[in-house]
Amino acid sequence: MTDQGKIRVFPAPPVNKPQVRAPRKPAATVPPAPLTAEEIAAKFIILNQEDYRQLAAAPRRRAREAALALLFQIDLGGDWQHAQTVLSDIGLKKSHAAFALTLAQNADADRDSSDPLISRYSREWSLERLAAVDRCVLRLAISELLRSPAEQANIIINEAIELGKKFGDENSGAYINGVLDAIRLRDLSPAPEADPTPPRDTNT
Repeated sequence: MTDQGKIRVFPAPPVNKPQVRAPRKPAATVPPAPLTAEEIAAKFIILNQEDYRQLAAAPRRRAREAALALLFQIDLGGDWQHAQTVLSDIGLKKSHAAFALTLAQNADADRDSSDPLISRYSREWSLERLAAVDRCVLRLAISELLRSPAEQANIIINEAIELGKKFGDENSGAYINGVLDAIRLRDLSPAPEADPTPPRDTNT
Protein backbone atom coordinates (compact mmCIF):
# COMPACT_ATOMS: atom_id res chain seq x y z
CA MET A 1 0.00 0.00 0.00
CA THR A 2 1.33 3.50 -0.88
CA ASP A 3 0.22 6.98 0.05
CA GLN A 4 -0.42 9.56 -2.63
CA GLY A 5 -1.60 12.72 -0.82
CA LYS A 6 -4.73 11.85 1.10
CA ILE A 7 -5.57 8.91 -1.07
CA ARG A 8 -4.26 5.52 -0.29
CA VAL A 9 -3.57 3.45 -3.35
CA PHE A 10 -3.60 -0.34 -3.17
CA PRO A 11 -1.67 -2.15 -5.80
CA ALA A 12 -3.84 -4.02 -8.25
CA PRO A 13 -3.83 -7.74 -7.67
CA PRO A 14 -1.79 -9.70 -10.15
CA VAL A 15 -3.78 -10.93 -13.12
CA ASN A 16 -3.70 -14.67 -13.40
CA LYS A 17 -3.66 -15.43 -17.07
CA PRO A 18 -5.66 -18.51 -17.92
CA GLN A 19 -3.51 -21.41 -18.83
CA VAL A 20 -3.96 -22.52 -22.38
CA ARG A 21 -3.98 -26.26 -22.60
CA ALA A 22 -3.33 -28.15 -25.76
CA PRO A 23 -6.50 -29.76 -27.07
CA ARG A 24 -6.85 -33.37 -26.13
CA LYS A 25 -6.78 -35.92 -28.85
CA PRO A 26 -10.01 -37.90 -29.01
CA ALA A 27 -9.70 -41.35 -27.62
CA ALA A 28 -9.27 -43.93 -30.31
CA THR A 29 -12.33 -46.09 -30.89
CA VAL A 30 -11.31 -49.70 -30.83
CA PRO A 31 -13.77 -51.97 -32.63
CA PRO A 32 -14.55 -55.21 -30.87
CA ALA A 33 -12.33 -58.03 -31.99
CA PRO A 34 -14.10 -60.69 -34.05
CA LEU A 35 -14.63 -64.04 -32.41
CA THR A 36 -12.01 -66.63 -33.12
CA ALA A 37 -12.97 -70.08 -34.31
CA GLU A 38 -12.21 -71.42 -30.83
CA GLU A 39 -14.53 -68.87 -29.20
CA ILE A 40 -17.32 -69.71 -31.64
CA ALA A 41 -16.83 -73.39 -30.92
CA ALA A 42 -17.01 -72.74 -27.19
CA LYS A 43 -20.23 -70.72 -27.57
CA PHE A 44 -21.90 -72.85 -30.18
CA ILE A 45 -20.83 -76.44 -30.53
CA ILE A 46 -20.28 -77.20 -34.20
CA LEU A 47 -16.62 -77.79 -34.93
CA ASN A 48 -15.75 -81.38 -34.03
CA GLN A 49 -17.32 -84.65 -33.09
CA GLU A 50 -16.13 -84.56 -29.48
CA ASP A 51 -18.09 -81.36 -28.87
CA TYR A 52 -21.30 -82.95 -30.12
CA ARG A 53 -21.50 -84.93 -26.87
CA GLN A 54 -23.13 -81.86 -25.37
CA LEU A 55 -26.08 -82.04 -27.75
CA ALA A 56 -29.37 -83.50 -26.58
CA ALA A 57 -29.79 -87.26 -26.35
CA ALA A 58 -33.44 -87.22 -27.47
CA PRO A 59 -33.33 -87.72 -31.26
CA ARG A 60 -35.94 -85.11 -32.16
CA ARG A 61 -34.39 -82.35 -30.04
CA ARG A 62 -30.91 -83.38 -31.18
CA ALA A 63 -32.13 -82.99 -34.77
CA ARG A 64 -33.35 -79.45 -34.03
CA GLU A 65 -29.98 -78.63 -32.47
CA ALA A 66 -28.30 -80.02 -35.58
CA ALA A 67 -30.55 -77.86 -37.76
CA LEU A 68 -29.52 -74.84 -35.69
CA ALA A 69 -25.84 -75.78 -36.15
CA LEU A 70 -26.32 -75.91 -39.93
CA LEU A 71 -28.22 -72.63 -40.07
CA PHE A 72 -25.66 -70.98 -37.80
CA GLN A 73 -22.91 -71.94 -40.25
CA ILE A 74 -24.93 -70.48 -43.13
CA ASP A 75 -25.48 -67.27 -41.14
CA LEU A 76 -21.70 -66.98 -40.69
CA GLY A 77 -21.21 -67.18 -44.45
CA GLY A 78 -20.91 -70.93 -44.93
CA ASP A 79 -22.72 -73.12 -47.43
CA TRP A 80 -24.49 -76.45 -47.58
CA GLN A 81 -21.49 -78.33 -48.95
CA HIS A 82 -20.58 -79.98 -45.64
CA ALA A 83 -24.09 -80.39 -44.25
CA GLN A 84 -24.14 -84.16 -44.58
CA THR A 85 -20.73 -84.41 -42.91
CA VAL A 86 -21.95 -82.34 -39.96
CA LEU A 87 -25.09 -84.47 -39.61
CA SER A 88 -23.03 -87.66 -39.81
CA ASP A 89 -20.61 -86.40 -37.15
CA ILE A 90 -23.52 -85.52 -34.87
CA GLY A 91 -24.64 -89.14 -35.10
CA LEU A 92 -28.23 -88.73 -36.26
CA LYS A 93 -30.03 -91.60 -37.86
CA LYS A 94 -31.07 -91.17 -41.47
CA SER A 95 -34.64 -90.06 -40.74
CA HIS A 96 -33.62 -87.53 -38.08
CA ALA A 97 -30.75 -86.25 -40.24
CA ALA A 98 -33.27 -85.65 -43.04
CA PHE A 99 -35.55 -83.84 -40.58
CA ALA A 100 -32.68 -81.60 -39.42
CA LEU A 101 -31.60 -80.77 -42.97
CA THR A 102 -35.18 -80.00 -43.99
CA LEU A 103 -35.67 -77.67 -41.01
CA ALA A 104 -32.46 -75.78 -41.76
CA GLN A 105 -33.04 -75.48 -45.51
CA ASN A 106 -36.67 -74.43 -45.01
CA ALA A 107 -35.59 -71.76 -42.53
CA ASP A 108 -33.05 -70.43 -45.00
CA ALA A 109 -35.61 -70.45 -47.82
CA ASP A 110 -38.27 -68.73 -45.67
CA ARG A 111 -36.15 -65.73 -44.68
CA ASP A 112 -38.25 -63.38 -46.84
CA SER A 113 -41.21 -64.29 -44.63
CA SER A 114 -39.51 -64.70 -41.26
CA ASP A 115 -37.13 -61.73 -41.24
CA PRO A 116 -39.88 -59.05 -41.53
CA LEU A 117 -41.70 -60.69 -38.61
CA ILE A 118 -38.54 -60.73 -36.50
CA SER A 119 -37.92 -57.06 -37.30
CA ARG A 120 -41.51 -56.13 -36.46
CA TYR A 121 -41.31 -57.52 -32.95
CA SER A 122 -37.68 -56.57 -32.25
CA ARG A 123 -38.27 -52.85 -32.16
CA GLU A 124 -35.11 -51.93 -30.26
CA TRP A 125 -32.79 -54.06 -32.37
CA SER A 126 -32.29 -54.33 -36.10
CA LEU A 127 -32.06 -57.81 -37.54
CA GLU A 128 -28.33 -57.39 -38.15
CA ARG A 129 -27.70 -56.40 -34.51
CA LEU A 130 -29.37 -59.46 -33.05
CA ALA A 131 -27.15 -62.18 -31.67
CA ALA A 132 -26.56 -64.73 -34.43
CA VAL A 133 -27.88 -67.59 -32.30
CA ASP A 134 -31.12 -65.75 -31.47
CA ARG A 135 -31.60 -64.80 -35.11
CA CYS A 136 -31.12 -68.40 -36.27
CA VAL A 137 -33.39 -69.85 -33.59
CA LEU A 138 -36.15 -67.42 -34.58
CA ARG A 139 -35.76 -68.21 -38.27
CA LEU A 140 -35.98 -71.93 -37.55
CA ALA A 141 -39.04 -71.59 -35.35
CA ILE A 142 -40.94 -69.16 -37.59
CA SER A 143 -40.34 -71.33 -40.64
CA GLU A 144 -41.65 -74.35 -38.75
CA LEU A 145 -44.66 -72.39 -37.48
CA LEU A 146 -45.52 -71.26 -41.01
CA ARG A 147 -45.35 -74.81 -42.34
CA SER A 148 -47.01 -76.71 -39.47
CA PRO A 149 -50.57 -77.14 -38.20
CA ALA A 150 -51.64 -74.58 -35.59
CA GLU A 151 -51.92 -77.21 -32.85
CA GLN A 152 -48.14 -77.76 -32.99
CA ALA A 153 -47.33 -74.10 -32.27
CA ASN A 154 -46.76 -74.53 -28.52
CA ILE A 155 -44.35 -77.43 -29.06
CA ILE A 156 -42.38 -75.51 -31.68
CA ILE A 157 -42.16 -72.41 -29.49
CA ASN A 158 -41.11 -74.40 -26.41
CA GLU A 159 -38.37 -76.14 -28.42
CA ALA A 160 -37.13 -72.78 -29.67
CA ILE A 161 -37.01 -71.40 -26.12
CA GLU A 162 -34.89 -74.36 -25.02
CA LEU A 163 -32.51 -73.82 -27.95
CA GLY A 164 -32.16 -70.17 -26.96
CA LYS A 165 -31.45 -71.04 -23.33
CA LYS A 166 -28.85 -73.62 -24.25
CA PHE A 167 -26.95 -71.82 -27.00
CA GLY A 168 -27.76 -68.13 -26.41
CA ASP A 169 -27.18 -65.88 -23.44
CA GLU A 170 -29.17 -65.56 -20.22
CA ASN A 171 -31.84 -63.40 -21.89
CA SER A 172 -32.27 -65.39 -25.09
CA GLY A 173 -35.03 -67.69 -23.87
CA ALA A 174 -37.31 -64.87 -22.69
CA TYR A 175 -36.64 -62.79 -25.80
CA ILE A 176 -37.39 -65.69 -28.18
CA ASN A 177 -40.53 -66.53 -26.21
CA GLY A 178 -41.81 -62.95 -26.49
CA VAL A 179 -41.20 -62.64 -30.22
CA LEU A 180 -42.67 -66.03 -31.13
CA ASP A 181 -45.69 -65.61 -28.88
CA ALA A 182 -46.47 -62.24 -30.48
CA ILE A 183 -46.19 -63.79 -33.94
CA ARG A 184 -48.40 -66.70 -32.95
CA LEU A 185 -51.12 -64.45 -31.53
CA ARG A 186 -51.06 -61.63 -34.10
CA ASP A 187 -49.89 -63.18 -37.34
CA LEU A 188 -50.72 -66.89 -37.25
CA SER A 189 -54.07 -66.99 -35.43
CA PRO A 190 -56.92 -67.87 -37.81
CA ALA A 191 -59.46 -65.18 -38.47
CA PRO A 192 -62.72 -65.64 -36.55
CA GLU A 193 -65.34 -67.48 -38.53
CA ALA A 194 -68.41 -65.60 -39.63
CA ASP A 195 -71.63 -66.36 -37.79
CA PRO A 196 -73.60 -68.68 -40.11
CA THR A 197 -76.91 -67.64 -38.52
CA PRO A 198 -78.67 -65.14 -40.79
CA PRO A 199 -79.79 -61.91 -39.12
CA ARG A 200 -83.38 -61.78 -37.97
CA ASP A 201 -85.75 -59.73 -40.01
CA THR A 202 -87.27 -57.32 -37.53
CA ASN A 203 -89.78 -55.95 -40.07
CA THR A 204 -91.95 -59.09 -40.09
